[in-house]
Amino acid sequence: MLLTANITANVTAQPTYSFEGEIIGQVSYACDPEVHEHKVLYSSENGRSIIEASFSATLKPLKFTRIKLYYTVKGLLNEVNGTWYFRYRINTESASPPEIVLKIPKPSMFHKLIIDSAVPSPQVFIEESHYYDLIWKSPLFIFGNTSTTYIDVSYRIVWDWESFIYWFLLTVGSGFIGFIIGLIPKRIKRFVLTIKKKISLKMTTNR
Repeated sequence: MLLTANITANVTAQPTYSFEGEIIGQVSYACDPEVHEHKVLYSSENGRSIIEASFSATLKPLKFTRIKLYYTVKGLLNEVNGTWYFRYRINTESASPPEIVLKIPKPSMFHKLIIDSAVPSPQVFIEESHYYDLIWKSPLFIFGNTSTTYIDVSYRIVWDWESFIYWFLLTVGSGFIGFIIGLIPKRIKRFVLTIKKKISLKMTTNR
């Protein structure tokens, strides 16, 4: 949740978020120092969850004040014939836009991720060491009134045959080159010994 203002002012906000999926465990949160008298309530029922936050904050111009919510939700991903479907529906009565980050684990070796659909398109796509991050943020949402926004993503993990072929060729090629390089010292050694033998034989014959 992000808040800002045109002038320095003390404000009180009570944003409410509802979405599909069941919250597992507790909802924790972290606040900027400008936030005070904060409280977060949450509940899950019939496959839907609600998070209600109430807090006061001192806002300053050109500076965002934020509250970060941390929670785990079950029931957002569905798998059909190898394709994963993610749908997130959010209702908000808040003037503070949420930022939604979808972290997709990177596939294992010789596999690749194919995103068949992402509606609406994420504003930011970041590649981490273990995840791909799709990020939706303001001005994607409409605020000030109760609104409903859907995020629909479908993706699948498939074999990356091209990477496998490249890996195979590199492995075989490097092995062959290593074998050839390993033969060179032996060839040189045999050549030197042959020369030495010829020189020694010639000297013996001359005597």
